[in-house]
Amino acid sequence: MISAYSGSTIRAIEEPVVSAPDYDGYLMQRAALALSSSLENYLGAKNKVLLLAGKGNNGADALFAGASLAQGGTAVDALLTEGSAVEHALDAFLEAGGEVLAGLPESLDDYAVVVDAILGTGSRGGLRNTSQQVVQSLREIQLRGELPAVVACDLPSGIDADSGEVFEPVLRAQRTVTFIAAKTPFLTSAETLCGEMVVADLGISDLLRETTADAVRYCDAELVGCLPQPGAFDHKYTRGVLGMICGSEEYPGAALMSTQAAVHTGPGMVRFVGTDRLNYQIQLNTPEAVCSQQKPEELHVQAWAAGSGANPEYRQQDLLHAIQAKEAAVLDAAAVEVAGRWVAMEAILGSHKILTPHAGELEGFLQWIQVLDAQRWEEKMGEEKAPSRADIEAHPVFWARRAAVLSGATVLLKGATTLIASPSGKVISVAPGTPWLATAGSGDTLCGILGALLAQYEASLEQENSTMPASGEEKPELENYARIAACAVRIHHLAADVVHQGGLQGPVPPSQVVRHIPQAVATFLAS
Repeated sequence: MISAYSGSTIRAIEEPVVSAPDYDGYLMQRAALALSSSLENYLGAKNKVLLLAGKGNNGADALFAGASLAQGGTAVDALLTEGSAVEHALDAFLEAGGEVLAGLPESLDDYAVVVDAILGTGSRGGLRNTSQQVVQSLREIQLRGELPAVVACDLPSGIDADSGEVFEPVLRAQRTVTFIAAKTPFLTSAETLCGEMVVADLGISDLLRETTADAVRYCDAELVGCLPQPGAFDHKYTRGVLGMICGSEEYPGAALMSTQAAVHTGPGMVRFVGTDRLNYQIQLNTPEAVCSQQKPEELHVQAWAAGSGANPEYRQQDLLHAIQAKEAAVLDAAAVEVAGRWVAMEAILGSHKILTPHAGELEGFLQWIQVLDAQRWEEKMGEEKAPSRADIEAHPVFWARRAAVLSGATVLLKGATTLIASPSGKVISVAPGTPWLATAGSGDTLCGILGALLAQYEASLEQENSTMPASGEEKPELENYARIAACAVRIHHLAADVVHQGGLQGPVPPSQVVRHIPQAVATFLAS
């Protein structure tokens, strides 16, 4: 498991250490050693390093690392992007034989690696003045494929250490050497700019033991335990029955993709609730599904998957049933909007209801709550205004967590990096899948996968509770629903990977992804 902390949290942990009367600067020396050791991996035929050093402690870390490399015979140049640096670090660098440049060299061909050490975790906003000009020039060279490898010191400059917000220009790093612990941006969409993460704990990471991480990331082996697997005495009704309220005359494809995804994920039964026309298309293309025109409240299911491609006006009552009913539910697309109004007018949802919005849908959801339930909003959010889509994309961990706390639901915020927040405040990050998944229908497919897993999980809980005395019944862990959601995202990613064997990249149409879900589930279960 990776635990990530905000820059503010890390600085708070450091503060009593560096403020101690007997502190001798050992944290900076350890950081410099970790950075120089990592840089050595890039040296070979080319034995020259370019440091982009800011005027704060981040730049000082790089200058001490450069001094260490220079003492070992490496040629090290430093560009002081703001014209100054921490004095004792600069003195050590020059004494070791390092050279300070007046500006960017005309050619970077001789350099093996460029070190980004301009801004540290305490900075706010993006690069300015000369630093911005330098990075903009280097970014243009990088886009042409002519820049040496980039190693970032603690975090690429221009990425906010608390939120992961990206302020261009930012140099895309091949590796980031970060100190004490992983920072929040490593588990947001900003991670695509950070490259390989190397954590140097500097000997004080134990101070974080009593501190709650801003976000966590599990490996598949840590997640797979929450997925039930069929036993010898199971039958279709004990395996989980999923009810689906998806699609419309306008978007029949959403019904098809979500239903097929659900069937391929392996629940005991998938019940589809639709019109004659939709039911005919489902039966024709997915004969495993059981189609019905009954009202949702007349059906017995363990979980619902609702909203994908649905018309919120025509199917509002059906969507409301999935929202209000005691059963667990995946609330996607149109159901997110209806849920926002219901939460604002009625009550909280519960962690067994999993909202799956993208940033634009979460914007609408939160605006409904602020407008219709101003008192609750003020109690939970104070003077904070409902966010725009851009606000959510800039601060995804914060707003996913806030949405979960406000609604009581589990919130799966879609993006390059998927974030899943529990009402308890814990946030799980799932590593990005192939960017080719960013296409119409991918969300419908994920809805079906998640609905199927949720139905199986709920059925397993029913079986467990049926063997326990009433006084011994326990509610499932709140965060288990977030873990189930993380499993669904991983299976979705794995199925997309199977489309092009051998790690190749290319289009992954959702209808093709669906076909490979059984193999993805088997791979995941074998983790």
